[in-house]
Amino acid sequence: MTNRSQIPAPLSAVSWIFLILAVIAVAQMAYYFMGGLFRIQFNILGFWICLGLRRFSIGWRTCALVLIWLQLIVLPIMFVFSILDGRSLLDPVEDMALFLLELWMYRVLTKPSIRNIFYDESPIPAA
Repeated sequence: MTNRSQIPAPLSAVSWIFLILAVIAVAQMAYYFMGGLFRIQFNILGFWICLGLRRFSIGWRTCALVLIWLQLIVLPIMFVFSILDGRSLLDPVEDMALFLLELWMYRVLTKPSIRNIFYDESPIPAA
């Protein structure tokens, strides 16, 4: 049994990646807003996902998995379109790197030892 007060390193890394993606989403939204466009970035949920994962919230873990699944569906489509559009080689490489990162994040969140931490019903010791 894992002590819930200690966050495993892979889960901590996933939570921080969600936070970084949220900061990037805010920057992108601000950039588009200054250009007169309003674009919603779903990665902005990363602020709350980061906190939820660090608190072992089942709901925020589910939200994280849904966002990861969306990325795993959309990124290969973006990869194909960036190749077909004749964009520079950097776009497909970035898309593939992000896809592999999302795949690793999915693997971490679905790993039995990590999943058991979220569904452990033993009382959490007071800090």
